[in-house]
Amino acid sequence: MKNICNSIPFIQKRLKQNTGSEAEVVEGERQVLSRRGELKFFFEILDSLPDEEYNKPAMKFHMKNVTKYVNCRDYPIAVETGTLFGDSALKLNRYFPEVYTIEINRDLFEKAVLRLKKHPGIKVLFGDSRAVLEDLVPKLQGPCLFYLDAHFSGDHTTDWKASRWKGYKVDTGCAGDRATAENQVPLFEEIRLIHDFVKSECVIYIDDIDKFDESGAGLKDKEFKGEDWSHLNLNTIRSCLADRTTLWERVKRQLIVHLHEIR
Repeated sequence: MKNICNSIPFIQKRLKQNTGSEAEVVEGERQVLSRRGELKFFFEILDSLPDEEYNKPAMKFHMKNVTKYVNCRDYPIAVETGTLFGDSALKLNRYFPEVYTIEINRDLFEKAVLRLKKHPGIKVLFGDSRAVLEDLVPKLQGPCLFYLDAHFSGDHTTDWKASRWKGYKVDTGCAGDRATAENQVPLFEEIRLIHDFVKSECVIYIDDIDKFDESGAGLKDKEFKGEDWSHLNLNTIRSCLADRTTLWERVKRQLIVHLHEIR
């Protein structure tokens, strides 16, 4: 199988510098390295990737972006919206013993269940993240990290030739029958549910914050034709969280928000 490190020279160079060998990362099990002890180091490499390697699914969550501002290493739970291939769920499970990951696309969900079945700390849930969170968040006990990455990323009907980004080469899902803005990106509803029903302190880690312009307005067609975040506004999101927010920090293309406990 293809050695994914060959396509990421930065990782291969770092592995060779630190282990004296070019350890193999096999596609489909990208976190499995050929030498004992190198798994932890692989995630340290992912957390230090330069921008040009940033858009690969396994590399979008960076724990250092959080711990720079919030000490959440003892949080027992992480919740991810948007499983995709399961890469980020695996990475989250390196830091959080209990991980819930939610996927709306049936095919991606079933493949993630098969891939992650040997990881008892990861529970893959199927459905619209808004409905699943509404059921899940009242049951969560203790501080949580929420990694919000549930958004439509194109499908076979997308005009990829006219798009800046070329997609994941799979059909991704959205709520409803049509990929309207509200169905594509359920971010505001996810945040409202977390704010209203999660009583413990928590971190909200929002990916793709570059889909908003400098005024806070959501953009259309930024990465691919048909992509639509125009129903969202960062200022509205910030206002929704204002009474609990102790941290609002943008880190490159991501946003870190800390909410205090409700007493």
